[in-house]
Amino acid sequence: MQPQKTHSRTSGFTLIELLVVIAIIAILAAMLLPALSKAKDNAKKGQCISNLHQTGIALILYADENNGLAARANGPHWWQVLAPTLGARNTNGFTQIKIFTCPSYPVPEPRYPNQVQLVCYAVNGWTFASASDPTGTELPGMAPLISIRRPTDTVYLADREDGTDFGPITETDPNTYSDRYDVWKAEQLPYNASGQPNARTGADFNDRRVALNRHGKGSAFLYFDTHADYRNTKTITPDDWRDKR
Repeated sequence: MQPQKTHSRTSGFTLIELLVVIAIIAILAAMLLPALSKAKDNAKKGQCISNLHQTGIALILYADENNGLAARANGPHWWQVLAPTLGARNTNGFTQIKIFTCPSYPVPEPRYPNQVQLVCYAVNGWTFASASDPTGTELPGMAPLISIRRPTDTVYLADREDGTDFGPITETDPNTYSDRYDVWKAEQLPYNASGQPNARTGADFNDRRVALNRHGKGSAFLYFDTHADYRNTKTITPDDWRDKR
């Protein structure tokens, strides 16, 4: 009599089991991706704040060696003034200073797809006649740091808005829009007094220059005392830029 043969089930997944595993992996990925994206955004925000802090240190070092002066609105532009302090050979070497760019700035910028932005921050070019002056005016050129009454509460640089009518500062064209990288009017802030966003385009000198939401619901700011931080831009008002207090 011949021995009876037994048939054992080969190990492996059935089609149904495989589909179940794939479905579980898809669910886990859907749960994890938002957390990973948020972590990546937070890392970029942290890098931006670090960039601004390093720039703030350069601001103080430059002022210490140059009669206490700091670059404000228009020329000489802050990124050219600070470039040698940060290791550039001359003022035109700002194109090599990586901390002048924010890692969250859109690359390429959709409105200017063939241009690489080299300066992602706008400077405080605002001065007020007194603590009660409601509007202030533009302050071009160099100005003494000592004129800032409360450096811990006064913005020096802020994330600049993208997609405006005024394009990037680039290596091939560093000048065309360079005078639009300062802030000196309430309309250039993210929100107006009524809590509505200021116009990004079509407003000429009244265009929004401080980024509305570069990092989540806010943007990064450097203060005259060299500290940098994230702020919800709905809390930003002209008083944050006021030299006279």
